[in-house]
Amino acid sequence: MPEVAQHAGARFAQEDFCMPVPARNSWPRLAVAICALLGVVACAPNSARTPLEPRLATSEQSRYGTMLRLAASARAAGDRAAAVNMYQQAIAQDRTRIDAYVLLGDTLVEMEAFDEAARTYEDALEIDRGNAAAHRGYARALLGLKRPEAAVLHYQAVLERAPNDIQAHNGLGVAFDLAGQHEAAQEAYRAGLAIAPDSMLLRNN
Repeated sequence: MPEVAQHAGARFAQEDFCMPVPARNSWPRLAVAICALLGVVACAPNSARTPLEPRLATSEQSRYGTMLRLAASARAAGDRAAAVNMYQQAIAQDRTRIDAYVLLGDTLVEMEAFDEAARTYEDALEIDRGNAAAHRGYARALLGLKRPEAAVLHYQAVLERAPNDIQAHNGLGVAFDLAGQHEAAQEAYRAGLAIAPDSMLLRNN
């Protein structure tokens, strides 16, 4: 009886843990099934593969947006150095989108890093020559560099695209004043006041 039990136990162990070897022509189907279970896309036939490009693009866009949000939070908290680093990381993620360049330039102007800000706005304008925010920021950087005549050109570029931009009217007036063109400065202020008569920004000039 012990011998019978021993043989029965041996058969149980073999049946429980040993799998029959599949027939040769069943291996391709089995390999695809295993790959599907494991999520291994590369193992599947070409027709069964999931395209990676859209997912990678979505992931990069997500990282880009995350870096912009983190940079905005750091900037709002007064940590401009951290904001600069995060905007630079966002640019590294996607060098074709202009918003990170403009925001980086604006932050650098706040830090009075006018040379670096000017270069950043130049990079932005290489992407979009008509971007009003980049022209406005570049003009501010040029004022910081004591180049008011050049700033005038960029404020005028803003007003060509956004004629009701009060900040651009005021900036243009300031640039004309610093360039010694006081009559032109007063015209710029008056043009802004015609749009926003209660603007203290313009009235103070």
